[in-house]
Amino acid sequence: MPVDYTIFIFTSDNGPWLNAPPRMFQDGFTKLYHVGSAGIFRGCKGISYEGGHRVPFIVYWKDHTLSNVALTQSFSNLDILPTPAEWTHTSLPRKMLDGQSVAGLLTDKNYNEPHRPIYYHNYEPEGVRDGDWKLRITKKDSTQLYELYNLSWDPSERVNLFEDAKYEMQKQHLLTLFKAYP
Repeated sequence: MPVDYTIFIFTSDNGPWLNAPPRMFQDGFTKLYHVGSAGIFRGCKGISYEGGHRVPFIVYWKDHTLSNVALTQSFSNLDILPTPAEWTHTSLPRKMLDGQSVAGLLTDKNYNEPHRPIYYHNYEPEGVRDGDWKLRITKKDSTQLYELYNLSWDPSERVNLFEDAKYEMQKQHLLTLFKAYP
């Protein structure tokens, strides 16, 4: 049966569009509450807080992907292309986006390899995440804003740890990664 050879992936490209322009509601049907909710996460579409990027991801490939498992490890939608390519032994294009295969994460219950840093880009680099730590560097007017969060303790990004000396090592590590953005 074709379903036996089909990989199903359901996801979204971003969080809810809470700041949708008025034109989106001119169809006579769409209401503000139709755009969704980011739940406990701060932010929305177009913003590099977690509410703008954390989205559901469901994958099913009969007799291959893990069943009845909710994963909490982070990865990027950019990882979608290299993952099925690995599963199907398909060559990737020469000009590759920075995704990485997460085939092991989705098929092996004992998989524990860390994902490489994930960069947040919104017209320009805005942040980097490595493991549980996330750095945001944005601008408001002409002022540069620095934010540091541990998403395992603070998934809602409410307590900025950037100036806290206890986390100097994490801050410097993420600043180095941010400056090395490809």
